[in-house]
This record gives sequence, structure tokens and C-alpha cells, in this order.
Amino acid sequence: GKPVAQARGEIGGAFDIWRYAASLARTLHCESYANLGDAMLGVVLREPIGVVSIITPWNFPFLIVSQKLPFALAAGCTAVVKPSEMPSASTFVLGDILMQAGLPAGVVNILAGLGADVGAPMVSHPLVEMVSFTGSTRVGKMTMASAAQSLKKVSMELGGKNGQIVFPDADLEAAADAAVFGGFFNAGECCNAGS
Repeated sequence: GKPVAQARGEIGGAFDIWRYAASLARTLHCESYANLGDAMLGVVLREPIGVVSIITPWNFPFLIVSQKLPFALAAGCTAVVKPSEMPSASTFVLGDILMQAGLPAGVVNILAGLGADVGAPMVSHPLVEMVSFTGSTRVGKMTMASAAQSLKKVSMELGGKNGQIVFPDADLEAAADAAVFGGFFNAGECCNAGS
């Protein structure tokens, strides 16, 4: 669990992302360019990539899947989603919401299980065209290596820590408050947590 205020913030942020992705789905279209020279026309076709594997961590279970899944859907892709084995219930609730909203069966598939049993096959499967992974650097390296075997498109958000710089002319009390917040927000379990 997490504090109610943080959970509400995560849901509110996710809602905004879904709304934005839906607006993109309505505006994505073909583009053409006639200024390429005599008797030349350039055309940009926007076509779905295909199946996207989405693997998300435990620290922001609803927000991070919402940073990935709606954009795959807006682009016309299908998705296989593997949430963390720890707090996966919110991702399954999202799946129920999508079904209730009329999303056809099979467009989004949510799988539970351990990374070695579920995540690894999602990355290596020959029908998967793209992998979007958020998690540790160690697992990210393995994911990248596996996806590279078939030249899949890959999007990674990996773990990290961030130094905090306080300038000599800073308000030290405000800087200390910001440093503590940055280091301990979400129990310090964020890819942008200060250290």
C-alpha cells in the first residue's frame, strides 16, 4: 500500500495520461509532403508496430502501466502486460475497466507471474515487435540483450539515483526540505529519488 494522498495522486496522474493518449488516437493520421522536388511526393504512413510487451515495476503500479499502455493502444497496437508480481491487483483492475469500456478481447492481455517465467518469454517471443520495460538496471540489461536477438524496438526506464545540488545562495531550510522529500518520497523507491 501507500498513503492515500499518494495513491490518489497516482490515479489522477494516470487519468490525465489516458485522456492525453486518447486525444492522440483521434489525431494520428497520414502526412504528405510535396516540397521534395519535381514529381516527388513524400508520404508518412502511421501504422501499428504490432504486439507490444509491457513490463512494469511495483513502485507505481497504476501510473507506470498508464505511461505505456494507452500510447500502444492509440497507435493501434495490441499489448501483453506483465505487472510486478508484488502489487499486480491494480493492473488487473485496469484490465477489467478496459473490458467494461468495450475494448475487444485480446487487445490487452495481462499476465501474472515471475519475470523468468512470464517476462522473459514476453521479451523473446517472435510475435512481439516492441518491448517497453521499467525496472532495475540488471534486469534491463538482460531484457535488452534478449530483445536484440530479433532486433525488437525497445523502450527502457531503468533504476537510478540522483545527486542533489544545493547552491551556496540557496534557502537552506527549503533545500533541506526538498532533499528529504526527494530522498524519501514513495519510501525512496523512485527512479528519480535523491541520494
